[in-house]
Amino acid sequence: KLYPVVLLICTVPLPYFAWLFLYDVPLREAFFSLTPVDFLFPTQRNFTLWISFPLLYFFWLSIAAKVDCRKIAVWKTTTISCVLFILMLVAGIRFTYDKRAEILSEMSYDILHEKWEETLRLSAVYPTSNRRVCYLTNIALCESGQMPYRMFHYRQIGPVGLFLERELNYLSLWNLGEVYYRLGMIPEAEHCAFEALISSPNEANTQTLQRLAVTNLIRRDSSAFCKYVSFFENTLAYGKWAKQQRSYLDTAMVNSSFQIPHTPVPYKYDDFFINYVNPDHALHILLQSNPTHKKAFEYLMAYYLLQQNIEAIKKCIDLYYKDSFYPAMPVLYEEALLVYKNINPANADFLKKYPVSEATLKRFSEYTRVYKNAKRSNRDWEQLRKRFGNTYWFYVHFTEPVFGHNEDEKYRY
Repeated sequence: KLYPVVLLICTVPLPYFAWLFLYDVPLREAFFSLTPVDFLFPTQRNFTLWISFPLLYFFWLSIAAKVDCRKIAVWKTTTISCVLFILMLVAGIRFTYDKRAEILSEMSYDILHEKWEETLRLSAVYPTSNRRVCYLTNIALCESGQMPYRMFHYRQIGPVGLFLERELNYLSLWNLGEVYYRLGMIPEAEHCAFEALISSPNEANTQTLQRLAVTNLIRRDSSAFCKYVSFFENTLAYGKWAKQQRSYLDTAMVNSSFQIPHTPVPYKYDDFFINYVNPDHALHILLQSNPTHKKAFEYLMAYYLLQQNIEAIKKCIDLYYKDSFYPAMPVLYEEALLVYKNINPANADFLKKYPVSEATLKRFSEYTRVYKNAKRSNRDWEQLRKRFGNTYWFYVHFTEPVFGHNEDEKYRY
């Protein structure tokens, strides 16, 4: 009879200690919330599943009152328990497991922890086209130095997979700021993180508070940094991290050139309003103030490549391309220049001003031949896709780019 009382006494303090040492959530939520996932996506199914626990308890309690378990052989009760467990496990996996959601969550985690190759591996196995998958994939490509070479080795749906639209919900705002953070636009990354923080349906969370602490650390704003990092200092899970950030602040405040470990290089630029509909505007301003910003150049080129804006690609190369960026012009830029030359054949000196490698010229000739044959034969089309599906030429011919503005519902996450 004392067992339920002892159990209750032991369990009631657990949320308090979790709130005190482990989790960065309000005390009310520590006691009365259901699950962390339910914070962001409250559904009737989640609520029903949790309500089933006390209901099942009383159901089995009523069964136990009518059946004398001591008269049932142990092997029978064990067998029945195992069978029921296996059936529930299989049913749970069958009806609730979402492979796409799991891959997206893993990719987000890997981006946060700078695991670029793992992000790309997951992108390659994602079963459908999705704007957030493209977005995270492109961040990983840029950070790993592969964007101008291997961008079309992965699914691309258009500019909407390079920059996300601004939507007033936690996940959209959090993801929106990731690319600005990686490009060194720290004030905009902080802005997105703060909007994500106040848009969260259940107050603060670790992810956004850590980003706000780091962005203010990069900006040497010690007052704001101390406010955010204080949330973590008394927790078991994040206390060591908070102590490390404090040590970085001490160094950063006496050494203005100190680069905070595991953070992007912050870039300075003129004040302007972020245009989320035309993100290339921000990249132009960033490059005008920082002409050696290689990642900003690659993102601007990627934006115009995905737009299939051939004129803008050439203009971007004329304005910002530097030989010091690469040992030789990246293959995707060569492919785009050949598209420009094909559209404007009158310029006889084009290849003198924009030297394209002999290997790329030969591949373009072969692509043209196979493409003409593919118009007449499905077999040749399959050969075209297999041999040239990762080229910019194939993307231009066979992909209708998605520009966003709510026109791409099937690609939404």
